Amino acid sequence: MILRFAAEILMETLDRTLGQSIGYGLAPEGPAWDPPAAADDAWRIPLLDDDGEEAGIVVADLGTVVLLGGSLIMLPEISMKEQMAERSPSPPVLEAFAEVVNVLRGVVNNTHRNPHTAPGPLAPGGAGSGWPDDPKLRLDLVADSPLGPVRLTFRSR
Repeated sequence: MILRFAAEILMETLDRTLGQSIGYGLAPEGPAWDPPAAADDAWRIPLLDDDGEEAGIVVADLGTVVLLGGSLIMLPEISMKEQMAERSPSPPVLEAFAEVVNVLRGVVNNTHRNPHTAPGPLAPGGAGSGWPDDPKLRLDLVADSPLGPVRLTFRSR
């Protein structure tokens, strides 16, 4: 089961959800970003099919988690920078980030011919092994933000 990712619609939905332009754009061509462990300051949310299997996954670096979650709850930039310095997003930021991904998951579900998915639990770590590096099965978004460079990746099996 392959998920398709509509880059423009995902980026527009992200900006509308947060009420501001974050500035994500397509990453330059190249190998997929795939930090394998929590030590790499990455967070993952699986996209589960109706059988509970991982049909896709969303992986974000720490900056994206803090930026998107913090922006949704209107956290001041200074507070976001403090969480970045501590390398530890607060529970409200993590919950807000998971909600942003849930909104984006709705876009994935509504993309032509995609199966229904539901978000799994947010956890530290990258996608892990077994995810193809094929550019047709992933969408890599990057931005320069007040918190530094940030990255958000969608992957399909």
